[in-house]
Amino acid sequence: TTAHKKINELYGRLRKGESWDKLVAQFSEDAGSAANGGELPPFGTGRMIPSFEEVAFKLQKPGDISAPVQTPYGWHIIKLLEKQPVPSFATLEPTLKSKVAKDSRSELNRTAFLKRIRQEDQFVEIPSAKALAFAQADTALVKGRFKFKPVALAPSGAKAPKNAPKTGGEKQPLFTIKGKPYLVSDFLTYAQQNQRPRPTAQPAFAMQQLYDQYVDQSLTEFEKNSLDTKYEDYRMLVKEYRDGILLFQLMDEKVWSKAIEDTVGLRKFFLANQANYQFGQRVRGTVISAATPRLLARAQRELATRRYPIAGRTGTALAHFKPGTAALGSTNGTSVLSDLAKRMDQ
Repeated sequence: TTAHKKINELYGRLRKGESWDKLVAQFSEDAGSAANGGELPPFGTGRMIPSFEEVAFKLQKPGDISAPVQTPYGWHIIKLLEKQPVPSFATLEPTLKSKVAKDSRSELNRTAFLKRIRQEDQFVEIPSAKALAFAQADTALVKGRFKFKPVALAPSGAKAPKNAPKTGGEKQPLFTIKGKPYLVSDFLTYAQQNQRPRPTAQPAFAMQQLYDQYVDQSLTEFEKNSLDTKYEDYRMLVKEYRDGILLFQLMDEKVWSKAIEDTVGLRKFFLANQANYQFGQRVRGTVISAATPRLLARAQRELATRRYPIAGRTGTALAHFKPGTAALGSTNGTSVLSDLAKRMDQ
């Protein structure tokens, strides 16, 4: 192919000693790395496309250049800049602790929930459209500078699915949820808006993370919007709540607020109904509690004679009140009450 022929020609020029940076700046189609001499962030095993990774890790010395290698994203020539040793445990410990801390039960519950609604809401992924979207991943994405270009999705030299259209591919459904399509353009716009620098990640890995987030968010929003049709109890609860709010608003508008503002009507209502809200006949009484029925019966007899036993310093005396008055009927009762009052003041 033309791309294969071109990459072999560039490889030959490098073997003859031409400048790597000059050729990269002139011919590289990766907009994210071309201006930087094609340099990628450091990566370990499992972070790159297998065919790319296999060749990269066979390079031995800094400055070694690989023969052209093909991946789903096109043709590449790999130059080894340096090999970094595996960091010590002390260096990795904070990162490892952070990863363990994030692995919580809530995350397990969330994963189970998403797995369930994938099945219930008939999530269907379209691999050809996904491959087309992922073909846009480049080093600009891991630097947080990815920009979605809707005119032509597949970059020159990249392999797109055979059945994918050359233009307008962004309008293809990326996946569907109960038949509702979610377009490639929607996802790539999401990726542009939610990207963040990932210095140690590879473009394909970063795109996969954004894709997973987008799918989870889409499923959650779809489920949320379907609650009233999917769950009868929830629908009835929401209806009851909504009806209650409407009734409150109606009462406030037609009754409470209107009554507050109608001062003439309020006064007229008060004058017409004030007699209906008067207290009826009331009494003032004393409640007496006794330890035994015998004591209660004795108290009732004494009350009937209006004589009340009062404990004084010299013993217990009866204070006899005159009928219908608060006046004591005996001198003895007066002295006993006076003695009691003095004791209470002390």
